[in-house]
Amino acid sequence: MTKLSLTKKAIILSFLSGFLSLSIEVIWIRLFGFFSGGLPQVFSVTLALFLFGIAIGALFGKRICQETSNSNKLLNEIGKYFLLAGVADLILLSLLIFIPASTVFVFAVGMIICATLRGVAFPIVHHIGTQTNKTGAGISNVYFANVVGSTIAPILIGFVLLGYFTTQTVYLIIALSTMIVSYFCLDDKRNKIFNITALIACGLLLIFPQKLMYNLSNFGKSPDWQLEHLIENKHGVIQVFNDGHGEHIVYGGNAYDGHINTSLFNIVNRVSRAYYPLVVRPDAKDVLVIGLSTGSWTQILTLLPNLESITIVELNPGYTEFKAFSADMKALVENPKVTIITDDGRRFINRNQDKKYDLILMNTTHYYRNQATSVLSQQFLEGVKKSLSSNGIVTYNTTGFEHSFFTAKSVFPYVYQYENMAIASNNPIKHPNEQQLYERLSRLKWQHTQQPVFQTSKDLQRAVNIMKSSAVEFEDIKFRIDKTKLEVITDQNMINEYKYGYFNRD
Repeated sequence: MTKLSLTKKAIILSFLSGFLSLSIEVIWIRLFGFFSGGLPQVFSVTLALFLFGIAIGALFGKRICQETSNSNKLLNEIGKYFLLAGVADLILLSLLIFIPASTVFVFAVGMIICATLRGVAFPIVHHIGTQTNKTGAGISNVYFANVVGSTIAPILIGFVLLGYFTTQTVYLIIALSTMIVSYFCLDDKRNKIFNITALIACGLLLIFPQKLMYNLSNFGKSPDWQLEHLIENKHGVIQVFNDGHGEHIVYGGNAYDGHINTSLFNIVNRVSRAYYPLVVRPDAKDVLVIGLSTGSWTQILTLLPNLESITIVELNPGYTEFKAFSADMKALVENPKVTIITDDGRRFINRNQDKKYDLILMNTTHYYRNQATSVLSQQFLEGVKKSLSSNGIVTYNTTGFEHSFFTAKSVFPYVYQYENMAIASNNPIKHPNEQQLYERLSRLKWQHTQQPVFQTSKDLQRAVNIMKSSAVEFEDIKFRIDKTKLEVITDQNMINEYKYGYFNRD
């Protein structure tokens, strides 16, 4: 970097310092969030660790500036620390890939190391950039460049690169970029040779098999489970495991999503909860499903005799790739009555309240996960209420969070519990008698084969026996906690994620 003026060098390095620091932070948030199964505390913890690391790095940078004012030596110091940062990236990645037992240590210490080594640069470039011009403009130019780099990084990494490359590849691209910047700052041959060696090692890892997310996916799982499919994109990570007994289990963001199963008689994913709307609202024509996941529950809804349309709103389009190995998903995707929209469920509800649905189903994720409030809160349910037809119902998975029923009751006059599902409506819901159950279940046929779901009288009677259990009215729900202590979930209090979240579960 000899042809540029010191001021321009400082501005460029300030931009790169901010860009590379925020880039690696985005990746660590993704990795840590995945490892935790999507806990909301991940962002704040990662931010705290990075700020702590940057503060330590700034302290080192200050001491370096106090020891010398020679600009070339200061640039060389930046080169050394960026080289160390790139090497540290490779070491931490290798630990995650080759030594799974080190995972907790890497997350606890690795983020601080990455932030510290990159944080050294900013006070140094500030010192270089203001050596000849200590005016407000000179100082602000350096700061502005850093802010621009920090702003661009999350957009480029989160919305662009992760849409085309895996997490491991993007991580290595950032490490590679850090070492390239280092190379142009170094002025001694020995360090440059070491830098080139590290660059080659990083390049080799780029063509190395994708092991990072596979290892994190298998961490803590049963040794009998085999990860058969891993889908990565900018929206997240989807995993499909074979449990060793013929069952396929789907995880989204390393949190349980469900089993691939539509059989009422296979209780692994308790799909009686998906069959229940078929017997209480058999006349439903227009259905909205928020969250596709395995597709099993939605495939069951296609059994509705009078069905005209099912609209599925799913943020992660990766789930539709299941059609390559799941017959149910293939049939669902190819069903002419089914429309799959890639969007946020809440945003879709807010933008399409002129459209009314007879049934809205949400097999909601664990209540304590990040952003779960957006589909459990009072404000969201008020939007759902506006999207229901006069006799429509909404049913959603509370995942055992009892405050969800109380929240539903604050919006709807009629609320029921069916297993862990909340069912709400503007009108009373009447459970069918045994004869009605028999008639309604006997009418169910798979759309893609036109075969009855229950092909023998024995199977039909067995299905009737399973579906005999009726939903419990809100007033009769046996809550584990004192009913007077139930609270309404709102966008503001987010009690499901924090007050009663993962670390403070009832």
